[in-house]
Amino acid sequence: MGKAITKAKEIAAEAAQTADKAAGGENIDQTKETATAGTNDATEAAVEQAPAVTLDELESMDMSAFTEDETEDGPRPAWRITDDGCADWACRKIAEERAELARIRELAEAQIARKMKQDDTVLVQFLKASGNLEFIKTEEKPKWGDYKKRLEIVGGSVVDKETGEIVEGVQLIEKPDTFAVDV
Repeated sequence: MGKAITKAKEIAAEAAQTADKAAGGENIDQTKETATAGTNDATEAAVEQAPAVTLDELESMDMSAFTEDETEDGPRPAWRITDDGCADWACRKIAEERAELARIRELAEAQIARKMKQDDTVLVQFLKASGNLEFIKTEEKPKWGDYKKRLEIVGGSVVDKETGEIVEGVQLIEKPDTFAVDV
């Protein structure tokens, strides 16, 4: 994607240069320096030597040559923007590439976020049958709602009504007396 942005900067520089020439040649050097700031000398030389193309040539161009690195056959083709139609085409191509990048990133994030889903009941049966008991969690928890019915408070302690034992692990929380008047 960095190559596309570099190419877009080059395109913008050429478009600005062409527009300045058409307007009478004012500020050509200043525009070129501003538009090409941050690019290397080789890129600047390539922009100056790139042939002009028409919108029809751009639309018929095989874009796969720009997505690959330089090959044995030679460097990638170079071109420059000569009019507003070519600049619009370049902007559309950049937008298409950014949309494709966003689509690919979204797909990758969806694949990363994908988790396995299990049916606990079936999985526990499988683990028991296969002898993998160490992967089964046994959770002991009191049936508080049922047991609470057997409890009563006697002298500040919680007592089991059936056995008379003081129940450990249960504390009384005393709430302060409140006085409310509803009108």
